[in-house]
Amino acid sequence: MKKLRSKTWAKLVATLLLPVFLLVTAASLIGIAVFYSQDVYLDGGERLRNSVCESFLYRNEACLNDFLIFTECGSKSLASEYSFIYEDLLLAENNGFRCTVTAENGSVIYQSAGGGIVRYQHTRDMEVTWYREETSTYYFQNENDFNQYLERLSLNYDIISTDFTGNEYQGGYATVAYGKLVSKTCTVDSSIVEASDTDTAISMTLQWVDRLLPLRNWLFVFFALGLLLTVLLIVFLCCCAGRKAGVEGIRRSWMDRIPLELFLGIIILADVFLLWLVDEFILDGSGLLSQMKVIFGAVAYVLAYLLALCAVSSFARRVKAGHWWKNTVVYFVLHLLWKVAKKLGRLCCAAWKAFPLYWKAGLAWVILSLIEIPFFYNYAPMWILEKLIFTPLLIWAVIGLRRLQKGARELSSGDLNYTVDVDHMLPTLKEHGQRLNSIRDGMKSAVERQMRSERMKAELITNVSHDIKTPLTSIINYVDLLKKEGLDSANAAQYLEVLDRQSARLKKLTEDLVEASKASTGNITVNAEPTDLSLLLSQAAGEYEERLRSRSLEPVLTVPKNAPPVLADGRLMWRVFDNLLGNICKYAQPQTRVYLSFRAGEEAVCVTFKNISAEPLNLPPDELLERFTRGDASRNTEGSGLGLSIAKSLTELQGGRFLLDIDGDLFKAMVTFPIAKL
Repeated sequence: MKKLRSKTWAKLVATLLLPVFLLVTAASLIGIAVFYSQDVYLDGGERLRNSVCESFLYRNEACLNDFLIFTECGSKSLASEYSFIYEDLLLAENNGFRCTVTAENGSVIYQSAGGGIVRYQHTRDMEVTWYREETSTYYFQNENDFNQYLERLSLNYDIISTDFTGNEYQGGYATVAYGKLVSKTCTVDSSIVEASDTDTAISMTLQWVDRLLPLRNWLFVFFALGLLLTVLLIVFLCCCAGRKAGVEGIRRSWMDRIPLELFLGIIILADVFLLWLVDEFILDGSGLLSQMKVIFGAVAYVLAYLLALCAVSSFARRVKAGHWWKNTVVYFVLHLLWKVAKKLGRLCCAAWKAFPLYWKAGLAWVILSLIEIPFFYNYAPMWILEKLIFTPLLIWAVIGLRRLQKGARELSSGDLNYTVDVDHMLPTLKEHGQRLNSIRDGMKSAVERQMRSERMKAELITNVSHDIKTPLTSIINYVDLLKKEGLDSANAAQYLEVLDRQSARLKKLTEDLVEASKASTGNITVNAEPTDLSLLLSQAAGEYEERLRSRSLEPVLTVPKNAPPVLADGRLMWRVFDNLLGNICKYAQPQTRVYLSFRAGEEAVCVTFKNISAEPLNLPPDELLERFTRGDASRNTEGSGLGLSIAKSLTELQGGRFLLDIDGDLFKAMVTFPIAKL
């Protein structure tokens, strides 16, 4: 199929076969429609035969009507001279038509000659109507008598013309031409006869009907095949459009550059003109010979077919080339209108934006008032009342909108101290103004948080640098001392101890950094299962008891019996408790008590850690939870400042809550979890 698209002979064959199958399809469809309308598929064609005979009878009865009018209203001499023309048409031997015309009194007016086998017969009344004209000449004594005569005559006749030779006082002759529509009702007994030795027009027509009737069922097959082959040939020719041997892609023609509507209009006008020539000068007849008529008709039909085929091929090439609609007059006009509309819209928007709000409201009010005038023309008091009511409301609304507009402009410019005045505003506008003020407060809070975040980032970098630099400097210095004094020095053991302690501190800081990063981003696997936090708290207190005693801290543990379990990861909860107890060991005031308590409520349990801080806590709880924040600002104690941040992140990662409370030097950390529903 792809190879045939560029073959010239294939295109030529398809072009020649397409009109053949078009004619087959059209003829089959017309035949099916005619047979269906005449109930051929129900009665076998009896109604069709009767219809042919009936149409033939009506045509000949019309000729008979003309003949009767001619014989009735014409002169007898003319009737005898020209009656042979009609009688020749009405002879049964010539056309198979036989009739008998009977007047109302029963007398036979006309009877055609000839005989044969009657195929169809019917009787009906025919009304023969003609216009009878007469001329009379009379002598009148004066014009008044003449006018009276015309008045009486016009009651029954139509006055055609008058000629009065007298005057108003003297008599004279007058000639009057008048006419009247005359009709006569006759009974016509018509029949179609068929002679065995004569081929009449009706007999030949009936013979063709008898020959075509057996093909009535085959018409469906012819129609289906013709339609299928027609569609296939049209599709093939559309596929061939724009294809040429040895050329890749679609090859467009010069006619494809013409706008589609203009091109189709030219093709349609050319086809209509050719068909008009055929109908006017060939079918109706001109001065040409019959052979020339056939040749000219065939050439005209071929040209019309080729023009239509050019239109289809051009449209196919345009579609295959893509964006065919862009080469249309409609697209050009719509695109031009769209561009003009866009420019006008921009101008209108620019002009509207340039107007102040008060001018916009006033202009809208004037336009609306002018539009309302035709509707309230007969109700002027209602129109005035409406303006008296709605104009103050409009002014009130515009003033409020102006305040909102000014507030939005100030806020957008960065003035976060500006407050929108919402007093005496419409309720809806007042609500909007309050929201603008809320947005201002939110923006101020966001700016403050951002500034604090930036400040804390700088402090974080400083703290990280300090915490890493301190052990690293010690390691470098003591390594340098070992290089100078050697491993055999008396101080070597002390140097190695410092190196071990500082390297462990640096390792712990690195591990805390990694763990803090994982906890804050949620990159830790949580294996939640029913966990007894009271038991875990007792174990943690036991682990830290000796370390707390060494710092002169007395632990006070309060744990109930039969504590309800919670859904948590025991490993991560141990890390939380470990960080909190380690934080107490580092920053608690010696010679004080440390309270570790477990309290169970109806829906949640709370583990509380309380101690007295050795250093003044001059920071809010939120800042203590930030990374690298310590209770001592000098940062001379051990620790990275990540313990509380890690504990908070791990608690929230398991679905719990971590809260800090500071009351003077009292430091309290609370870990809350919902009770597990088993």
